[in-house]
Amino acid sequence: MQATRWIPILALLACTSCGYLLPAPPTPQPEDAAAQALQELVTLVDAGNYRDLGSDTVGEVRRAGLGQPMAVFDVRLDGLKTYVAGQSVDALLARSPETIYPVVVDNTVKSSVVITRGQAGYTPAEFGRAFLVRRAAPFRHGQGGEFIVRIAALNSYFLGRRDAGGMELVPIAVNPQSQLTEGAAIRAPQVFEALVPFARAYRDGPA
Repeated sequence: MQATRWIPILALLACTSCGYLLPAPPTPQPEDAAAQALQELVTLVDAGNYRDLGSDTVGEVRRAGLGQPMAVFDVRLDGLKTYVAGQSVDALLARSPETIYPVVVDNTVKSSVVITRGQAGYTPAEFGRAFLVRRAAPFRHGQGGEFIVRIAALNSYFLGRRDAGGMELVPIAVNPQSQLTEGAAIRAPQVFEALVPFARAYRDGPA
């Protein structure tokens, strides 16, 4: 198994549909920053950039609202390499300062705004990542509390949720070699056990 076979299947952070929002004063709550970001996007939208939001018309963007937010958790390779069955999966997850809010038009997810937490509060940072939120949308339960788990080095992204049995993850973008089925919910320990060999074989790129 060669690490070089883990080809990038997503370029979420460098996609042409991603853009950065104008600097804004921090707010005490992430939802306030998200509302501020959406208002800015609606103000700035025109015939030349509306497709950057994944929309079909300018008017469609002006009807946009915010969906249920998703916190973002990162899994580092160094932790994944040493994961063993029975270990707490929560020990692998590191809370990112990012929160993703889907941008919704007529109950359809079009794009997203990304809110970042800093020492002074929350600020809107980025819009786009349409591919990620659209992949997650069909599998969301719509009750809040769902989150994104990303293993950036392995180009693997999951929709996560918790229930009485612990944590389950829904693969929304994974390398086929992992043999994880996109869209099929699986318990988190099984996901991480399946990815350990790939983490250990990985040689280059971010941890």
